[in-house]
Amino acid sequence: MRKRAITIAGGNRVSIPSYIRAVNMARQNPETRFERGLTQWWACTGADIFAQYIEGVHDRINQAVKNRNL
Repeated sequence: MRKRAITIAGGNRVSIPSYIRAVNMARQNPETRFERGLTQWWACTGADIFAQYIEGVHDRINQAVKNRNL
């Protein structure tokens, strides 16, 4: 079985289960400051990180729709 990873800000790679745990932790703690965000290498709040996650989901959906209509 092949392990899959996601590349986040700063070129750091994390496993998908770790990524999901981190996003859930950020969502559950919106006022907590985390060392870095998903798309930014500087400190972000949990609310910022969850907003970055949602933005990424929307971007992937829109790219798939755009590529399908070509």
